Amino acid sequence: MSEYKIIFDLEFVEIMKEREMKSLVLQLSYSYGLNRHLKFPFNFNLFSFKNSIKFEAEKMGGKFWQMNFHEENFYENEEIISNNQWKNLIYLSPDSPNILKEVNKENVFIIGGFVDKPVSKNRTLSKANSLGIITAKLPIEDYVDDIRSCVLNVNTVVEILGNFIESGDWNHSIKKALPKRMNFK
Repeated sequence: MSEYKIIFDLEFVEIMKEREMKSLVLQLSYSYGLNRHLKFPFNFNLFSFKNSIKFEAEKMGGKFWQMNFHEENFYENEEIISNNQWKNLIYLSPDSPNILKEVNKENVFIIGGFVDKPVSKNRTLSKANSLGIITAKLPIEDYVDDIRSCVLNVNTVVEILGNFIESGDWNHSIKKALPKRMNFK
């Protein structure tokens, strides 16, 4: 089992359109494929994995993914609550005022499983704040000029974090994961 942990918070599926939910499942599939090739793979935990997203993921072979599946919300999970992991949770949000500077094995990153067109501001930040969870955003703005939005696909966030764990270099990690058409500093 990996020492690096990611929680995918899928509770937002309830407010997404079907097309957005299917896009999220595809991003989770990409994340799973990417994780299999990382030097330091993540321990993936999918929370609120039920109903439509579970059905859609299983259609794409999700029952064979090596992930931990949980029907309950992550903030109701006994292991998280009882093992004092709450202090190690970091909800990644593009709207956070805090910039993620380092990654360590004690961190448990939460990625909001949310796809929306157009993008809704502050959803993940508001949720994390309401639960008293620390938030952070990836340092995208430090390495990309004229970026309109730091909202990224779930799999891109996983790739950037995985690259950073391997290299310790945000510049390299971000450039490797983001499209070449981006205007890098």
